[in-house]
Amino acid sequence: MYQMSEVEAAMLFLSSNRKVIFEKIQNVIRNSSYDPVKNGTEKIHDLYYDTPDKKLKAQKIQLRVRILHEKVYKVTLKVLKEIRENYSDRVEIEKFWSQVAFNDIANNLVRMDIRFQNLEGSYDNDPKITFNNLGLIIIQNRKTIREIVNAVNKASGQVEFEFDVDTTTIILNSNNEIRFSELEIESKKSGNEKKLDKIVKVLKIPKFMPWHHSKLETGMAITNLFTNKLLEPKSDYDEKNELTANGIRKISDLLKDRDP
Repeated sequence: MYQMSEVEAAMLFLSSNRKVIFEKIQNVIRNSSYDPVKNGTEKIHDLYYDTPDKKLKAQKIQLRVRILHEKVYKVTLKVLKEIRENYSDRVEIEKFWSQVAFNDIANNLVRMDIRFQNLEGSYDNDPKITFNNLGLIIIQNRKTIREIVNAVNKASGQVEFEFDVDTTTIILNSNNEIRFSELEIESKKSGNEKKLDKIVKVLKIPKFMPWHHSKLETGMAITNLFTNKLLEPKSDYDEKNELTANGIRKISDLLKDRDP
């Protein structure tokens, strides 16, 4: 049914000194017997979709359109498999947008009892139009600047972990946005869960807050608090619209209350 398993850990941090953050990451990679190799910067625009009655959310399904270079589309379907103490495991389909990709996504949604009345004939070269034709709605609009550092096995030259340092902007409306900084560590080799767990434990320092929630959940919590005027300027987000430690605590408390 699914193409791959995604094992990753996430940590929020305050972005006051990026140089210190990158030095810490590279030292952790070296101390874990890998070589740190910078792999450039990506600009990412993500749109998340759900049905009007939130059927995807109810089943912990994430449906995303990722826009790269303003014209390249990737579509991703993720389903949460399990959450461990220091990382999460999700199963996913991720493909460049095409008729074949659409059929694959649609067929898997149908298997999970997410059905559409107008499935036939809804495909368009633009996935945003396709999902609109299906009656899906955008539940989150966000942009991310991602700086990537790979952990490369010294003997094989294989990339075993990808460290993504993300500055993520949740676009609330035409006039307002909130940013936060996150480190994502994704295993690129199966069977590396114990190594990932060890890396996360080493990174458990005041600068990094272990974060078991997806960016979608985090963004939805930010939207909820902002809409209800529960995020205060200066105390919860600064003049650059970046979350402060107090703002992160508010997000954490809201998500904790919603955990099963």
